[in-house]
Amino acid sequence: METVRATLEHTPWWVFVILVYIVTIGIKTLRTRVVAFYQLAIAPTIFAIWGIYTLFHYFGLEPLWMVIFAVAVLAGFGVGWFISRTGELRPVGAGQVEISGNPITLIVVLTLFVLKYALGYWIATVPGANQTFEFLLIDAGVTGVAIGIFIGRFAGLYQRYKLASPVPGSR
Repeated sequence: METVRATLEHTPWWVFVILVYIVTIGIKTLRTRVVAFYQLAIAPTIFAIWGIYTLFHYFGLEPLWMVIFAVAVLAGFGVGWFISRTGELRPVGAGQVEISGNPITLIVVLTLFVLKYALGYWIATVPGANQTFEFLLIDAGVTGVAIGIFIGRFAGLYQRYKLASPVPGSR
């Protein structure tokens, strides 16, 4: 219990801000809602930039992480595409869409947060941890799968949105 308390005490304040933000966003996705379609890309874009930045920060231009990351993105894309086929999606005009609620976003962002937090803990407690193959594999793999899920889901939802949208002048 002492380790948990010490870990939380040494966690930077901004990590808790990120946690509150992702939980808030995740909870919103549990309910059917109307959003501007472009808003569906905001959280995935933030996570993608953060994830790729972190990989470059730790591993530079090391080809191994790039290969692991690319394979993981492709795997995640397939999962995201499959997920995009579930639930309802209905264009409501003016670039807005009604999308049914589901727990996927909350699950993915919380899983990513926990794994990234664990990697941060590993670095803080084991000198040189971020120089190991295991760290590279987990970080590049988890980041790639998460980004792939977001991109695949967005691409699938975009396709559904375009197919469901009436063609101007077709009425």
